[in-house]
This record gives sequence, structure tokens and C-alpha cells, in this order.
Amino acid sequence: MFKKKQAVLAALVFMIGLAGYFNWSYQHSENGVVSDTEDSSLGEARLVSGTNIMKNEDFFADSRREREEGRSKAQESLREVCENPGSTPEAKKEAEIRLMDMAGRMEMEAAAEAEIKAKGFSDAVVYINSGSASVIVEKDGELTASEAAKLQEIIIRIAGIDSSAIGISVHKKV
Repeated sequence: MFKKKQAVLAALVFMIGLAGYFNWSYQHSENGVVSDTEDSSLGEARLVSGTNIMKNEDFFADSRREREEGRSKAQESLREVCENPGSTPEAKKEAEIRLMDMAGRMEMEAAAEAEIKAKGFSDAVVYINSGSASVIVEKDGELTASEAAKLQEIIIRIAGIDSSAIGISVHKKV
């Protein structure tokens, strides 16, 4: 019975995370186009360009708000497991681990966003998942190779994510 509860809990947490990712991915895929250039190779960050009619302040604020709302729901579910007297010690421990992991990712995202802004970008939003990251920066034109390398270096240093698993997008200023 306890194993079944753990499996259900793990499936729910996974599905919440997956739903949040698909929601974010769907919203950003309509306006973004991955640009494959002849000189790109394995291990380089993927550059994604796109235009959006939404005002930039709204785009970045909405992205952060949606990210936080999704996380709040997941955290609430995990806290319920931790506080439920009927939860097994294993389920409680797993929920605590996931909560700590989520808090760590939130800290890394905030640190990366602050550093990206310090490097001269007017705004940025970073999504860090286990083993991958997506970076969206505000810029008038396309990213230069130097700018992409700076963004990639920030994510590698802060989150320890392999360069091949970092996606970089540009949200053009309007």
C-alpha cells in the first residue's frame, strides 16, 4: 500500500512539472524559431530567435509569475505529503528532497537572472530543470556568439548544466 502511495505521489509531481514545462514550451514555441547554422556544432548553446507582440515588461513579468504559480502548486502538494500523518516516512523524505531541489533551482534561476542583467541585458528569465536550462533575454537584435557564450558560461557556472543542454532565446524589444 505504501509503495502505491509513493508511486502515485511521484507520478503527480512528475505530471505537475511536465504540465508546467509543456505550458511554457507551448506559449513560447509559436513565436520562436530555432536557428540552425552551418557553423553550429554539438555542445554549443542553441540560439532561438523570435518576435512577440507582448510588451517586454509584461512578457518577463508574466513568465516569472507563471513559473512561480506552477511551483507554488507543486510545493503545496509536496507540503501536504510532508504534513499528512498517513504519509509513509519514505514519501515524506521524497517530498522533502523534492522541495529542497525546487528551492535550489529557484535560487540558481534568481542568481542567473541577476548576473545576466549585470552583464548588460535589460531583462532575462531562466528556467532550470534537472539537467537542462532555458534562458530568454531581452535584446534588440540577434545574439552575437560572444553574448551567447557569456550566457552559457553563467548557466554552466551557476547550475552546472552541460552546454549542450542549454537553450538560449531572444525576446526582441518592442
